[in-house]
Amino acid sequence: MKLRKGCAYKYIIFTVLILANILYDNKKRCMIKKNLRISSCGIISRLLKSNSNYNSFNKNYNFTSAISELQFSNFWNLDILQKDIFSNIHNNKNKPQSYIIHKRLMSEKGDNHNNQNNNGNDNKKRLGSVVNNEENTCSDKRMKPFEEGHGFTQVDKMNNNIDNLQQNGVMNLNSNNVDNNNSVVAKKNEPKIHYRKDYKPSGFVINNVTLNINIHDNETTVRSILDMDISKHNVGEDLVFDGVGLKINEISINNKKLVEGEEYTYDNEFLTIFSKFVPKSKFAFSSEVVIHPETNYALTGLYKSKNIIVSQCEATGFRRITFFIDRPDMMAKYDVTVTADKQKYPVLLSNGDKVNEFDIPGGRHGARFNDPHLKPCYLFAVVAGDLKHLSATYTTKYTKKKIELYVFSEEKYVSKLQWALECLKKSMAFDEDYFGLEYDLSRLNLVAVSDFNVGAMENKGLNIFNANSLLASKKNSIDFSYARILTVVGHEYFHNYTGNRVTLRDWFQLTLKEGLTVHRENLFSEEMTKTVTTRLSHVDLLRSVQFLEDSSPLSHPIRPESYVSMENFYTTTVYDKGSEVMRMYLTILGEEYYKKGFDIYIKKNDGNTATCEDFNDAMEQAYKMKKADNSANLNQYLLWFSQSGTPHVSFKYNYDSEKKQYSIHVNQYTKPDENQKEKKPLFIPISVGLINPQTGKEMISQTTLELTKENDTFVFNNINVKPIPSLFRGFSAPVYIEDNLTDEERILLLKYDTDAFVRYNSCTNIYMKQILMNYNEFLKAKNENLQNFNLTPVNTQFIDAIKYLLEDPHADAGFKSYIVSLPQDRYIINFVSNLDTDVLADTKEYIYKQIGDKLNDVYYKMFKSLEAKADDLTYFNDESHVDFDQMNMRTLRNTLLSLLSKAQYPNILNEILEHSKSPYPSNWLTSLSVSAYFDKYFELYDKTYQLSKDDELLLQEWLKTVSRSDRKDIYEILKKLENEVLKDSKNPNDIRAVYLPFTNNLRRFHDISGKGYKLIAEVITKTDKFNPMVATQLCEPFKLWNKLDTKRQELMLKEMNTMLQEPNISNNLKEYLLRLTNKL
Repeated sequence: MKLRKGCAYKYIIFTVLILANILYDNKKRCMIKKNLRISSCGIISRLLKSNSNYNSFNKNYNFTSAISELQFSNFWNLDILQKDIFSNIHNNKNKPQSYIIHKRLMSEKGDNHNNQNNNGNDNKKRLGSVVNNEENTCSDKRMKPFEEGHGFTQVDKMNNNIDNLQQNGVMNLNSNNVDNNNSVVAKKNEPKIHYRKDYKPSGFVINNVTLNINIHDNETTVRSILDMDISKHNVGEDLVFDGVGLKINEISINNKKLVEGEEYTYDNEFLTIFSKFVPKSKFAFSSEVVIHPETNYALTGLYKSKNIIVSQCEATGFRRITFFIDRPDMMAKYDVTVTADKQKYPVLLSNGDKVNEFDIPGGRHGARFNDPHLKPCYLFAVVAGDLKHLSATYTTKYTKKKIELYVFSEEKYVSKLQWALECLKKSMAFDEDYFGLEYDLSRLNLVAVSDFNVGAMENKGLNIFNANSLLASKKNSIDFSYARILTVVGHEYFHNYTGNRVTLRDWFQLTLKEGLTVHRENLFSEEMTKTVTTRLSHVDLLRSVQFLEDSSPLSHPIRPESYVSMENFYTTTVYDKGSEVMRMYLTILGEEYYKKGFDIYIKKNDGNTATCEDFNDAMEQAYKMKKADNSANLNQYLLWFSQSGTPHVSFKYNYDSEKKQYSIHVNQYTKPDENQKEKKPLFIPISVGLINPQTGKEMISQTTLELTKENDTFVFNNINVKPIPSLFRGFSAPVYIEDNLTDEERILLLKYDTDAFVRYNSCTNIYMKQILMNYNEFLKAKNENLQNFNLTPVNTQFIDAIKYLLEDPHADAGFKSYIVSLPQDRYIINFVSNLDTDVLADTKEYIYKQIGDKLNDVYYKMFKSLEAKADDLTYFNDESHVDFDQMNMRTLRNTLLSLLSKAQYPNILNEILEHSKSPYPSNWLTSLSVSAYFDKYFELYDKTYQLSKDDELLLQEWLKTVSRSDRKDIYEILKKLENEVLKDSKNPNDIRAVYLPFTNNLRRFHDISGKGYKLIAEVITKTDKFNPMVATQLCEPFKLWNKLDTKRQELMLKEMNTMLQEPNISNNLKEYLLRLTNKL
């Protein structure tokens, strides 16, 4: 009888466990299924531990067979089932449904491969951004977008901006444990969607974090002690920590070891400690885990870059290092000790100030760091490696505190650190002078690493950079490297207040730190370079990349209402449109009141989390001061944060000569989309001037109009002649500008307006009118198979205006580069539906030839006349001296050389070969690029490769230059790069350099056979297996699929659907493609 009962019990348990396992595998989320899943983990754990074959039990082990082989002699008592299943169901039955469905809120950054890689090889943060072929590293996660490649021509310079966004990531949206929001239950195999409205504070508090990180060759052990407490929001819930791919050595509370299955469970994503084992007041949670940075190719969490151990924690990398409640509003103080082999890792760094360092028997050593400032875990950082440095001391402006500044790199690149050190000092001075903000620690470290998914990371006291955003020398770097380093170093430093000391309540507020800090970075770079092209490059990026995103299926507000994966959240919209929204406060308030509002924001929120409303409230207080009206408010302005799409602002004019009155009638309209079916009028500042058409002089002082309604009229009195309006000066709002001016009026603005943006925009509008006319003429001829057809010639007055500006000795050389270059393809695409890329390529060639036929001699004369100044070597060996005006001269020369080469100007090949002898890399890389039109290409290919191959960053610039080559055999050239240079490299910079520039080639990438799309899709799929974040960045070229003609749309969709069918596609890539193809 006893035997029969024993057998019965065995089969009851056997059945329950199989059911629980099925539910566990499917990750069901209802109350009973969740409790079965959680509780059965404990049952299974205890059963397995009683068996000799426990250690051999693994994920691949047949579950049914394993259960049937278990020895149940110690488990006849059904108390296991009662204790772990039925009691849990009883305890939870009265809890809120959201708690039962998903007790832990949701995840911010998904485990990219559904947690298949236990070593933590997931992914990370950006903007993001990358854009065309460059990977301009934006100061931050998004990777900046306007990198000028090798800086050779304005056309390529603009394309590079796009390359950088693509890398930058400036496109991303992904997550696995939302910081502070409940997830919505997804259907099977569908991603969870996290909503901003579901935010709720944590039920727990972490006050202090003590970490011991012990680095060894084959593994790293992380010992963590968290001083915790129950928050006022606690409702008796389980204690759930984020932790991805961690091998547990020990879990304890108040020094009492916890038993897996009985007191906690771990599913490789969340560690859940059952509520009855969680103390009701202050307690210490301890854990010891093992991780493997040496095999972490996703470059998030702790990983190895060459021989350097480095961390990347934003947005959700910290959970891949140790257990934590990984959300930005969980702020704590950190005390960190790092130990490692002294010979391999002589330099140890972490956040805050170094408390002490010590030697350990066996050739090891350690260092302890203490950061007195509260910070979220995404700002944690650690670096260990054989690094060398440059250093300096900076004295703060107000407190006269001495700050030690260190910039680190591999020994062979130390000579390339000087400019970064200079930029850091300039950044600190600017933040003091403009915003009144001083640095708050005694030391600041900057470190360059070769393998980095984005541009840089603002970790408190320890900024970590992609090497291409920190290292430069005139001998081995393109000109744009200097502008990039200036902006990226500035950006990361400015985060010390806007992001670090005032951090985010939740990840939906990302633009509050990134958009605001990009704005601060832009103010800084404009002040430091003092060239009009700095602002124009920001505008050009926004209009060519962000506007395209705003009209794509990926359109979202700067503060999205929902997301799936936090890593896909670092977008050009959040960063670049966000920066323009922050800039508009300055336009509306003026510098005096803007600074007052900014000061209110910092003082009120210092040391705390904040939301976008907090920033708007501070600016509203300043707005009331300026208006001297306590009823004035900026409530409407918040629509910029919640409403997607790019507004169209159109103008009509009326002049009453008798009343001497000039009226501007303004209309705003934003196209409805999936985010909002009805768009509301926005608060749009319009900075305007009036130009006398007879003299070209200003008729009024610049003023800013406040458009708050769908339609409004603004009247100017005492206007003696009908003026030409100068609209949106400084690009005062991120909108499409429909000025309804004639070409004659635009030409006058181009020649005489005092505002660089208005001149640039007037030129762009004339180009666009010409492009659209000629495109339609070419398209009609193609569709009707016409051999002979007429094309509208380029306006000769416009060509004369270009000549006038080129010959103006006072005009900025960089500005001249813009006016001789057609708008970027990605800007043009916004005005053309069902784009035939071959027809657009024909159109551009026609317009360039029309202008070139009249101006090539002028181009050549200017190319030669600028040579002495542009290539002057006086400061060639002085890395602290950077002349941006001289760089703009080189950009103009390289732009002109490109135009002359395309036109096959007489004897231009000799000039190309001579240009290749220049000591400046921007010049000889340009020679390689433009030689694509001649039979000397492979000669210069070999020559420039030899000049580049020993410097990894310069080699990456060479790869970009080759990738963008305008040649019919580009596919063979790319294969050559793959086989001979790229090989099996997993370095994100290398991968982006080889493929992204190519995707900007209208004819080659968009080949009607679809082979260009197929090539990039294959690269994306391959990359996704080890670095999902970079794989998603490589998807950027597919963003315009719905703008193309039917055939190309089908080809792009085919490749995207093929990628979606990959069995092990990462969450990052899956979400991006589902959104892009309107399936999510």
